[in-house]
Amino acid sequence: MQIEAICISLLVAVLWGTSTALHKYVLGTLSSSTVIVVSGFFYTICLLGFCYYHRFVIIEDLHNRMSSYTLMCLFTSSIVCGFLANILYFYVLRHNPSSIVSALSFSAPLFVAVLGYVFLKERLPLTSIIGIVMIVGGIMFLSIRTTSRSHL
Repeated sequence: MQIEAICISLLVAVLWGTSTALHKYVLGTLSSSTVIVVSGFFYTICLLGFCYYHRFVIIEDLHNRMSSYTLMCLFTSSIVCGFLANILYFYVLRHNPSSIVSALSFSAPLFVAVLGYVFLKERLPLTSIIGIVMIVGGIMFLSIRTTSRSHL
C-alpha cells in the first residue's frame, strides 16, 4: 500500500471519529431520528455539489456502464446496508459510550476481508489475517472491559 493511501485512510478514520463524537454530543439533546434527517439533509446538499462537479463522468457511467446487477448492488449497499446500519448505529450510540459503539461498529475490516476473499477473490495474506484478528480482539477486549466496569 502506498504512503498516500495510508495517509488518506488515516484521515478518513479521523473524520469518522470526529463525526461519531459530534453525533454523540447532539444525541444528548436530539432524537436519533432528528439527527439522521438533519445529517441527511446536509449530506444531500454536499451530494448535489459533488454531482454537479462530476456530472459528465456520472452521465457517462449511467448511460454506458450501469447494469441491472450493478444497480442492485448499489441498492443493497445504500438502502439495506447503509441506511439500516445508520439507524441502528444512532440508536445504539444514543444509549451507550461512543468509544465502545464506534469501536464495535468500525470492526468492519473483519467482514470486508471475509467478503472480499469469498466474493471478490481477493488475496488475504497471513499478515492481514493476523492484523485483523488482533484488531477485532482488541475491540472485543475494550468492549468487554468497559461493559464489566459499568456494571460494578
